[in-house]
Amino acid sequence: MSQPSKPSLSWLQLFIQTILSIYAYLFMEWLFFATKPSFMDSMSFGYKLEILLLAGFVLVELTIPLLVILRILGLIPGPTQKRQVFPIIGAALPAFFYAITCLLLIDNLTYTLFKFGIVTSKGVFRGGYAILLIIMIAVWYRQVIRVKGTSPDLWLCCILPQIKTEKNTPQG
Repeated sequence: MSQPSKPSLSWLQLFIQTILSIYAYLFMEWLFFATKPSFMDSMSFGYKLEILLLAGFVLVELTIPLLVILRILGLIPGPTQKRQVFPIIGAALPAFFYAITCLLLIDNLTYTLFKFGIVTSKGVFRGGYAILLIIMIAVWYRQVIRVKGTSPDLWLCCILPQIKTEKNTPQG
């Protein structure tokens, strides 16, 4: 009986997740400026929408080449290809954008309700926001890896090669 193959990270899903995470972040930021008194007040809705789409396009154009480089490096035969090191590194990009989107939502909420946010905080409280961001990046990273159909401990296989995650299958 043959062993089941290890699930692999899909580059297509990784590209799509990255683009969606960028636009999710920019939409939340855009929504804030589009609905409050700002420089966008005198613009028509079409121009406001154009700002969202163009800003997203610029950020995508800056981010996608990083994934393309990782994809090219992932094509090089060897242990890094077998262990999917480069797709796992690439999964950090959408995780980062999802995490800063959540941080933006938390910051907007606390600032709106309590007049307390990242900009007004100092010292330990600002450090707390940094720790929160790191935790959210880790949580979203794990989620992005999981969405790809892999186990959440896949990254351990790359960092710690001595850990063996393949389960023994009963011979029948």
